[in-house]
Amino acid sequence: MRQSNQTVDRIANWLADNALPQTDEYDYWRKKLRTSLVVLHDDAFRDFAQNSTEIVTRVRLDSAKKTVIDGALWTQEMLPSDTLLISAIIARSTRDGEQTAPEAVVGWLQDVNNIPARIQLGGDETTGQGMVALRWHGGA
Repeated sequence: MRQSNQTVDRIANWLADNALPQTDEYDYWRKKLRTSLVVLHDDAFRDFAQNSTEIVTRVRLDSAKKTVIDGALWTQEMLPSDTLLISAIIARSTRDGEQTAPEAVVGWLQDVNNIPARIQLGGDETTGQGMVALRWHGGA
């Protein structure tokens, strides 16, 4: 049963309008976000994260012997593919006397020639994990 909450609905609508690209391929996700955003209490989120995070055990093989290389066993914890991550970037004047304006730093970050629209965070490039789409939103 869905319990409606006006504050959560406003957040969901704002995210759908601002956090996701406004192109056709994101129509499904914008609609889904408007109807399926859930806000969890810290304890429930902790339980969800501890019990529902995908954990994959990986090994590195000796290509000649096809056996596990000594010490080459590790695990990867992965976020669901439809995870929306949000972070704040704060730009201030530097302490070393340089006079680069914070607006210039933000402009540099938002320039598609400096940072592409899709990047890899964490993840293993050989498995295709960690690909994220960046979306910049300016404002206070």
